Amino acid sequence: MRSNLLDLVQCQLIRMSSDIKALKTLSIVIPDTIDHETTVTSEGISSLLKCVVESMKNSQESLFVALQETA
Repeated sequence: MRSNLLDLVQCQLIRMSSDIKALKTLSIVIPDTIDHETTVTSEGISSLLKCVVESMKNSQESLFVALQETA
């Protein structure tokens, strides 16, 4: 049980790390895209951000449930 919990926590932390990297990349790419007047829509940016936020929410919920199960 403890091993499964540790595996889950590690997996979710890796996932959250990837999400943070995605946000960091978006924070660089979006201003650059706007500065160079590249065709990008607010809907496209919004969709990307929603995906990252949803992934982070799922990771957070998984961690919360796993920690509750150990209490």
